[in-house]
Amino acid sequence: MSSHRFGRPGFVVVLLASALALAGCVVVPAHAPERVWVPGHWAGPHVWVEGHWRYR
Repeated sequence: MSSHRFGRPGFVVVLLASALALAGCVVVPAHAPERVWVPGHWAGPHVWVEGHWRYR
């Protein structure tokens, strides 16, 4: 029997977690902008606005 507190997989996880905590920087991929279709509509007398994509 081993007297270690963590087994080998647990030790690796603790080592990686402590390295990330000390680094203070976690890279998260940026989200792609959401596209929303705006249908065509009348904006006033004799003015037609074409349908288009709007980005949020």
